[in-house]
Amino acid sequence: MKIKHSKFRNTGLIFELLVKQVASDTLNNRDSAAVSIIKKYYSGKSSLAKEYKLYEFITKNKNVSQSKAETIISTITEVSRKLDQKLLKKQKYELISDIKENYDVNEFFSIQVRDYKALAALYCLLEAQNNSDLIDPKALVIIKLLF
Repeated sequence: MKIKHSKFRNTGLIFELLVKQVASDTLNNRDSAAVSIIKKYYSGKSSLAKEYKLYEFITKNKNVSQSKAETIISTITEVSRKLDQKLLKKQKYELISDIKENYDVNEFFSIQVRDYKALAALYCLLEAQNNSDLIDPKALVIIKLLF
């Protein structure tokens, strides 16, 4: 089985897009619904906030040695397995619903993000780790090499 990246389920990517949306709304002198969305889903002890911390950790730890990178990846996948996947899926669905209520999704997801490759690779890695289906080992190695 091959894992495909989904912008709609990538917690790290959505956070980055929301932050960029806040900046855009502020520059255009508009009240930003993205601020309340970020507060609702990415603060406190929600599953989305916990998962986002994994994405944040990857983006803040760049240019590390190979052994440190391997330790970071194994730790992140270990922590990810402990998250409540059903609750996480429900919160992602609600998050996307809130985004759809306030923004045009096609326009929202067309915003470019600097760390897109790393965020997409981590999403695919977490999906592979939390999926009970057999994953193609070649695809998994390629994903890990993207970090």
